[in-house]
Amino acid sequence: MKGGSPKVSLTDGFTVCAVLLLAACGGGKTGGGDGVFAGDGSGSDLTRSLDAFWPDLALEMRKDGSADSTDTVELSAHDTVDAADVCIPDCQDRECGDDGCGGSCGVCDDGDPCYGIETCLEGSCLPGLPVDCAYLELPDCWAAVCVPTSGECEAIPLADGTECNDDSGCSVEDRCFAGVCVGVEVNCDDGDPCTIDSCGEADGCISKPIVCPAAPCKSGQCDPIFSECTYSPMECDDDDPCTTDVCSLESGQCQFQPIACPPCSIPEPSDCGANGEEAQSCKCMMDPSCADDGDPCTEKLCHPIIFGCLVVGKDCDDGDPGTTDWCDPQTGACVHDCADCCGEPCTGWAIDPESGLCVFQPQSCNDWNDCTVDSCNPEDGQCMHQEKDCADSNACTVDTCEHGVGCVYQEVVCTPSPNLCLSVYCAPSKGCVTEDLSMYCDDDNPCTEDGCDSLTGFCLNKWTICDDGKPCTDDYCSVVAGKAKCSSIPDDTNACEDGNSETADMCSGGVCVVVP
Repeated sequence: MKGGSPKVSLTDGFTVCAVLLLAACGGGKTGGGDGVFAGDGSGSDLTRSLDAFWPDLALEMRKDGSADSTDTVELSAHDTVDAADVCIPDCQDRECGDDGCGGSCGVCDDGDPCYGIETCLEGSCLPGLPVDCAYLELPDCWAAVCVPTSGECEAIPLADGTECNDDSGCSVEDRCFAGVCVGVEVNCDDGDPCTIDSCGEADGCISKPIVCPAAPCKSGQCDPIFSECTYSPMECDDDDPCTTDVCSLESGQCQFQPIACPPCSIPEPSDCGANGEEAQSCKCMMDPSCADDGDPCTEKLCHPIIFGCLVVGKDCDDGDPGTTDWCDPQTGACVHDCADCCGEPCTGWAIDPESGLCVFQPQSCNDWNDCTVDSCNPEDGQCMHQEKDCADSNACTVDTCEHGVGCVYQEVVCTPSPNLCLSVYCAPSKGCVTEDLSMYCDDDNPCTEDGCDSLTGFCLNKWTICDDGKPCTDDYCSVVAGKAKCSSIPDDTNACEDGNSETADMCSGGVCVVVP
């Protein structure tokens, strides 16, 4: 080649030594100026495209180890190309990376930022890290998705009918509808008319049996027809024909009183269930061995075991060891005489061994519970423990009682309003109250509109805007008789426009006129 023989390298490994003559390559023009390649013959960095000969190859010729895309060279019929200086890009089985000739086999970008930034490794595109939208905390029936056009996360409602869970035990078949989880109300009826069926958000259906309140001498049960309590008399029967079986309205319990036979009489054995017989009544017969002694302090009872007249002394014991109890034979009344010491019902007593005198001590009713008020009932000597009243008549405290501490008064904390013009505080007589602070913003000027800025809490006093619609007057507000009044005065220094663009206008005497 004239001016030097550049070396051409082929990246695919085979060597070409080309005599770039159109005649030698199968036809075409020959000669310097008529070659396929044109050049200025300057001998600068050379770049030749051989697409006319090898349309599937991009060849570059370099003379100085560099290339300039603007330089071309004119070849004559005797010019040759050394294969060592020809570079053929190699992108076979490669979708990215260097093509071996300073170019690229492709860029790894699928155009979807939601799949992350792709990278090239050894000619292959590796997927990027997908955008994770899990940081969005969304309610049920909403999903976080990545928008392909922006790569940003966005919340969208799930399709209507998508299964969901509204966390309620009182609904079933929960489905999404317009971004809200909606369920069908559960039917908690268990078919039992004697249960109360309800539903709890946490526990679901709850069925509680109807409990009939206790009634003296009556037995209550639920009527499955009417779903209500019905009562029947309590049955009192001890299977003893020699007792009267009744129910006490005071205690609500059965009482079994022995059948009282007349004095000096006994029940007939055959009628009182003797020898295992079950008699339905107890008849009394006279006992000739039992005479009336006329003592009002004795009682004659029908005894079902001995079948005789049982004489018993009247019981006058009052349970007080400090009294002597006896029955007055004249009246049959019980008498309780003091012995050594007679204590009051709420006073304990003892005899001092040294002095021999009675020592009285108040009865202790302390139950060691800080939340009760302990006292003794002076009538029967029984201890009473009433719940302690911790109310302090202060609506700004929550009054409770804690065992081991006593009354506890916790301060009420009022929730402040986001509106800084509203002051929330606690009043002892009312509790939490809200006061509108805008009433303190009145500046006593009728020409201002007074209010409060809810964002800052500062007073706003806006001057009343007066406008008579005339450009050649100055409008102002004044106070007349304590009220705001808008007034105006002519001002010829103002600019005005009469609507006609072909005239120059000015204010004169408060009126817009054409400049003469």
